[in-house]
Amino acid sequence: MREVLSLLEVAQRGVTGPKVADKEWNMSLFRKLQELEKRYAFETFQNVQSSDGRAWRYQILDGAEIEDYFQAGIDFLVEKGVYCVETHRVIQFSEQEIRDGIRMMPEQVTIGDGKDARQVRKHRWSGDRGYRLICGGLHHPVRVDLTPFIPLIFARISRVDFLEGFTFRELEGYEIHGPAIEAYAAKREVAWMREGLRKAGRPGMSFVYYPISTRASTMIAPLDPEFGIRRSDGALLAMLPGIMCNYDYITASIVYEQYGLAHKRQSGGGGGQFAAGSTAQLIAQVASTIAGWMVYRDNLGGGHAQIFDKKTNLMRVGGYANLSGCLGLHGMLRMANTCIRHIAEGASAVVAGGAGRVESLTPTEVELVCEVVDATSKAGLKVEDAARIVEEIEGKQGVRDFFERINSYTEGRAITGWDGKDYGFGTLRTNYDLAKMQPSEQHYADYVKAKKIFSDYGLDMP
Repeated sequence: MREVLSLLEVAQRGVTGPKVADKEWNMSLFRKLQELEKRYAFETFQNVQSSDGRAWRYQILDGAEIEDYFQAGIDFLVEKGVYCVETHRVIQFSEQEIRDGIRMMPEQVTIGDGKDARQVRKHRWSGDRGYRLICGGLHHPVRVDLTPFIPLIFARISRVDFLEGFTFRELEGYEIHGPAIEAYAAKREVAWMREGLRKAGRPGMSFVYYPISTRASTMIAPLDPEFGIRRSDGALLAMLPGIMCNYDYITASIVYEQYGLAHKRQSGGGGGQFAAGSTAQLIAQVASTIAGWMVYRDNLGGGHAQIFDKKTNLMRVGGYANLSGCLGLHGMLRMANTCIRHIAEGASAVVAGGAGRVESLTPTEVELVCEVVDATSKAGLKVEDAARIVEEIEGKQGVRDFFERINSYTEGRAITGWDGKDYGFGTLRTNYDLAKMQPSEQHYADYVKAKKIFSDYGLDMP
């Protein structure tokens, strides 16, 4: 069997490949995607959606389209490569190298230790049953005064399988800026995570390191099999929009691979603003997802469910909490609907994915996520059945209209913020008593209502 292209060779190509200016790369990306659209004569997607076109939409592809989009993504990588933003070099691959690499994608991996060890395994598109992993939250900015509480309250949820880390702006009076304070802050993040898991009685639970910055030194600093990131833990990496990568992430990935880190989760990527139209975006998404494996060895990723189910062993992950936390009943319903969608599409795990606002997610909402994920998986919901349930709840319960109003407040952008803005439905502190570790009366009432709604649609809720 041929050896898979090593990350050391990828790093070498990142400094010796063809040099290209940023603007030139962006324009050539646009032209190449247009060329690939014409080459394969892609047509408009067949969408499953509500009559008004505003509910959950996804692309249903036939067998030939799956083959063509997958090949188009490979063609892009062979003909254009991946752009390294720090070196302004193009990392090039042959088709044989790409296909050999894809064949080596694992279809299962063990994360965590002891009684908290979990198996992540590949699940199939539409109707697949079986245990799905659930990330219990975080993946967003946190105020330092909350760090002793945040990992603890989510790790206490028995059904939660792993957690993701968090970021913060200041530490011990210093703004987090520059390699020295970033490395120190990274070690503090991991220490807070580890202590929270220990206090929750889950010392073996795996967590995903949320990078304080993209510097290789910051990514590597917390590695420590006793007190820091263990081999059974993970890290969050990202392909940049425009099919671009960071050289520092490649550096960290080499160290992670030698260390034996259990899982690396791909986040981001895609075509960016230079991939005009849905077909170009899908080609770019395929290319970017494959690139995440080739340049970082990301073994948990996104990507189009049908394509990557049929053509690879990639274990796919869905995010459930973008701008949905602490938004009352409607926010809870949107979170759960997103989980129904991802489980029906065959996701191996669901993750918080960045709730967007400071203090914008509580354990009560994660409890609902856990129950809906298990009920959806137990039912073996097919994609079309999941779409019907999601559409009806979004419409009849006013979820869709509610989020259109929320989007008008944010001008359609997810809040990345340190502002901790309250949209009238409270925050973590007002909806959840951190000392008693229990929700407020109103927050709990919304949770009970949400459970009843999903039960009425035939889901076996506890």
